[in-house]
Amino acid sequence: MEIIENFVKKHSDFGKGATFYILPNLPFGQKEYAEKKLNFLANNGYEIGNHTLNHPALETLTDEKVQKEIVLHISQVNKFLPKYEVNTLAYPYGSVPKNIKLVSSGKYNNISYKNIAGLLVGANPSFSPNSNKFNPLILPRIQAIQTELDKWLGMFNKNKNYRYISDGNMETITITKDFSQYLKPELKNNKNLVIY
Repeated sequence: MEIIENFVKKHSDFGKGATFYILPNLPFGQKEYAEKKLNFLANNGYEIGNHTLNHPALETLTDEKVQKEIVLHISQVNKFLPKYEVNTLAYPYGSVPKNIKLVSSGKYNNISYKNIAGLLVGANPSFSPNSNKFNPLILPRIQAIQTELDKWLGMFNKNKNYRYISDGNMETITITKDFSQYLKPELKNNKNLVIY
């Protein structure tokens, strides 16, 4: 977080944003500062993501225990930040529950939740949201370590047509001819399509 804050001081026009998937009762390994750390994140443009309360391998848990872990994280965050909406989940150890529908929405002890995304760990780059291969509950993410960054940035430098770069216009999709077969069918008639 300090790296981002220092960067923004030097490059204020760049903007800032990050999601921190933390254990809310032990944020950044500092239990005694839980309230202070969570408030800092929420009040400074950062998002708090769900990483469960106890960091279990979700694939080993029953449906009820999966929901419990997700809800207890939210309850702990809401203890310090009432009504704060946590709506994404990073799977501990990249372990996806057997019943993936539980990631999207569920309920435990009369507390409901909805997630718009579930993130893996140590994986490959994601498909475009316009791709029929895109699944918001199984989003890959790249670890921010030098070997992984070198590997994937090198791959994108060699294969420029793999890059997904939005122009910010939600009504237009620009895609290479080679990848047009992966476009979600419902988008072909509902968006301005540019194929090159």
